[in-house]
Amino acid sequence: MIKSTTTRILAAALALSLLAFTGDTASAQDKTSVTIRFSWKMKGEFAPLYVALDKGYFSDEKLDVKLGEGTSSQTALGSIVQGQDQAAWIPGVYAAQAISKGMQVKIVGLYNKAAPNVLLSRADKPITKVQDLVGAKVGHSIGDVGTTFIKVLCKKNNLDCNSFSIATLAAQARVASLVGGKVDVISVYTSNDVPILEDKFGANAFAQLDLPKFGLRVMGASLIVSDAYLKQNPKIVTAMLRAINRGFQDTIADPRAAAQVMLKHWNTPLSLDIVTKQVQALNKAVEQTPGKPINWVDPVAVEDTLDALLTAGEITSRKPIGDYINNDLVPGA
Repeated sequence: MIKSTTTRILAAALALSLLAFTGDTASAQDKTSVTIRFSWKMKGEFAPLYVALDKGYFSDEKLDVKLGEGTSSQTALGSIVQGQDQAAWIPGVYAAQAISKGMQVKIVGLYNKAAPNVLLSRADKPITKVQDLVGAKVGHSIGDVGTTFIKVLCKKNNLDCNSFSIATLAAQARVASLVGGKVDVISVYTSNDVPILEDKFGANAFAQLDLPKFGLRVMGASLIVSDAYLKQNPKIVTAMLRAINRGFQDTIADPRAAAQVMLKHWNTPLSLDIVTKQVQALNKAVEQTPGKPINWVDPVAVEDTLDALLTAGEITSRKPIGDYINNDLVPGA
């Protein structure tokens, strides 16, 4: 009798454990796997996505999200078109350029209507307004937003672009060339480069020309998906936006806490203070439209970006605005 009772107890326990295991497996299988590809290596400006990951906001939406470093915006865009990744987190200007040339992708989330870009100069030879560029030597590297669109800056401020010279530099040589006096100004992001350089050389070592303030406005941090993925998975894209929006709102509310989350996932020598400043610069560039979710893609920002691309000769024609953006998912995000 004792043996029979013991057998029944063990059988019941085994059944319960199998039921629990089956339930956990089903729960995991219920989640949709999503990879979001960055435009570049780890940076503090990616904090909102790591906050969403760390706080379980993606999980709340039944998403199993992987965040992946990238090598360029172009590579990230190619990856989502080919279906290797489901979304890309890149400056929207590069998506607008690719769409203009026929790539089938959409901007579904725009978090920086104007990329937080500045022209950085030495404090002993400050360039803080556009007219200060006269006679200067501008250091340019491929992909530098500020110098790629320097013609836009000239046009917006009635400056002859022939009044200064441009020196092409390898990306890794830009800072040394500026500090060493080989060039007078370089293009950098306040949400990445500036906090690092000020920590290394001193907060008063540099002067800045704020590009958006002087009319150079091209889209920054954005979420991009392929047309095909959006058509097939609108609910998943909405879920992504909803989770990222929560992460971004938390990042704005407490940038230092967001930087701490970032550092949990990032093996870097950068200090908490530096990463916090990167996050604060990202937040400062958020221009939320009243009555709209934080991810809403402002058509005016898209038009500004297309104007800049045309002026700089980066594209030869523009498409209808609906070819670039999709705001249909905003009410659900």
